[in-house]
Formats: sequence, C-alpha cells, structure tokens
Amino acid sequence: MAGRIGLVPLDEAERLAAEIGIPAATGRLNIFRMMARDPTVARAVFTQHNALRHGGKLPDRLRELVIMRIAWLERSEYEWAQHWAIASRLGMTPEDVLAVRNWRISSLLSDADRAVLAAVDDTLGGGMITDPVWESCVAVLGSSDAMIELVVAIGHWSALARLFRSFAVPLESGMTSWPPDGIAP
Repeated sequence: MAGRIGLVPLDEAERLAAEIGIPAATGRLNIFRMMARDPTVARAVFTQHNALRHGGKLPDRLRELVIMRIAWLERSEYEWAQHWAIASRLGMTPEDVLAVRNWRISSLLSDADRAVLAAVDDTLGGGMITDPVWESCVAVLGSSDAMIELVVAIGHWSALARLFRSFAVPLESGMTSWPPDGIAP
C-alpha cells in the first residue's frame, strides 16, 4: 500500500530533518516523509519524538517495551515493525519483546517491565495510570523526571500508532510485517 498521503522526495525530507535537528535516519522514514508535507506539525511531533527517543530518562529497554505494547494494543503494524528493529539493535531478545503480547503471564519480565506495561494498559484502557500502578512505577523508576517521561511516552507513541494507521504508512522496503512471526493482534 502506498499510504494515504504521498511521501515528500527524500532529499527534501533529509533537508527538513537536518533543519529540525533530528537524526538523518529518522528523516528518511516514510512517516517523516509523509508528515513533512506539513513542516510545522512535523517539527512539533519529531522534536518531541527526538527528546523521548534519544537521551531521555526512561531506560531504553522499558521505553521499547512500552512502545511495543502500544503497537500491539493499537494494532500498529508500522510501529511494531520499526520498534522490533530498534529493540533488536538494543540487544533485547525476541522472547522478551514478544512477551508484551501477553505480559501478565510471561515469566521473562522484571518488576520494572511489568510496572511500565501495566501503565500502558491502564492508560490505553482507562485514560490514566491508576494509583496502584503509579506507585509500582515510582518504585521501579524512582524519579519524577522518569515518571513524566513515562506518561508523555505513552501518550506520544499512542498518538503515533494512530497516525501510522490513519495515514496507512507503508513499511520501508525490506521490512517484515509483524516481525518475527507475522502474527498480528
């Protein structure tokens, strides 16, 4: 599928990415190339994205588990495929990442993993993190900065998952649908 909105030419997307100050690799992604049709909105979305993705307070593993759970619950093929690759580059095992599908029964996940996954489920299911889940997240994350980032990250990647689906963003060439096993929610 070509998507609902055409991609800007690669050279234009790369120029805009450099102007915004986001990594060149992000500027080459199909989602950025679609959103670059509205540079003001692209700048806002990807400035936040860059802050959360590069150098944030939330540990990489927890951030990627949050994103993969969101991708699964929101049925976002593009987000799942993109972040499967990122989680793999971070050294996360396929089994750990796949555990987000049914995390409550997985024996592979830590208390910290379970806390942030519960926060995702609370937020997507009820609009906010409940008090008991909040307390478990504070216990494992330990700082207000990390809690702020967790809440913003859940909102950010939930919004992106919905953008990906609404725009029908096509996977980049060579990417696999619903890696590693092709099973979709």
